[in-house]
Amino acid sequence: MPNDYDIIEMVHIRRWVDLAPGEFSVNDVSRFFLRGAFDNQASAMSLIMCLEGLVDTGELERVGNKRGYYRQPQSRLVRMDIEKADVDPENVFMPFAIHKWVHLFPGNIVTIGGEKNSGKTGFFLNLAFDNRDLYKVHYWNSEMGASETKLRCMKYCESNRVGFSEWRKVNFYERSENFSDVIVPGKGNLNIIDFYEAHGEFYAMGEGIRKIHDNLDGALAFIAIQKNPNSDLPLGGSRVTEKSRLHLTISYNYGNSYPHKLRIDVGKNWAQEGQNPRGLYVNYRLGGGCFLKADSSLNPPHIWNREKAQ
Repeated sequence: MPNDYDIIEMVHIRRWVDLAPGEFSVNDVSRFFLRGAFDNQASAMSLIMCLEGLVDTGELERVGNKRGYYRQPQSRLVRMDIEKADVDPENVFMPFAIHKWVHLFPGNIVTIGGEKNSGKTGFFLNLAFDNRDLYKVHYWNSEMGASETKLRCMKYCESNRVGFSEWRKVNFYERSENFSDVIVPGKGNLNIIDFYEAHGEFYAMGEGIRKIHDNLDGALAFIAIQKNPNSDLPLGGSRVTEKSRLHLTISYNYGNSYPHKLRIDVGKNWAQEGQNPRGLYVNYRLGGGCFLKADSSLNPPHIWNREKAQ
């Protein structure tokens, strides 16, 4: 005699899966239909066989390495109109004129890996202020509250002799997770995430950044990620830089007169013909947490130097 899942298989489960996209588990299906755990082992086996049958027909696919997780394949195609595509790079101004080495285009992601207290926020405050009239700047802050942010902005004004009212052009928000839900899409928007924290498994950070990339729709996103002092890669490893068209690393060397070092590790779109920006670096000082002063003594009058190939 057939149990409940034999009836649900063809009629209800397909309809439930079609109601909304996204990942789900066997337990999600069970809770919906039975309002709780499986009635018995036979019911559990019947439901699993049903879902695996949908995998065999291509209506579902398994997700990740955990058992019992599924999703619908995303078969919708988005055709590229390369004839109408804009080939002009974004007019974004980056500290130390990084834009003269690497071009960015609509929908690009920039990642910055840095040790704790290495100067990521100072870099981002300069980025936000310098682009306040060029973009709608959205600054997502996971560490500083409104008072601390105001103090940093005041120091920036003192160091650069500008009026505090100019900061009204930058939109500050408190946020520490699920940035893909709130990212502001569309060309002309500059999203700054200071910083992307790791919750749970570090490898999942790459998936979170991919979701941000999928939601940009022409906007730009700059994302700071913590890194360990003895590693060149940020937390999450190479997966967090998979979508990056530009990846920077910031480190700190105690005792140096210019203790901060910013290096270009990935630069996909070269701004200068025949000049690969990978390995270029600049040493600098960070005053008041926001004033950037580059060292040109190693390569006068230029601030950029190139690391020797290992």
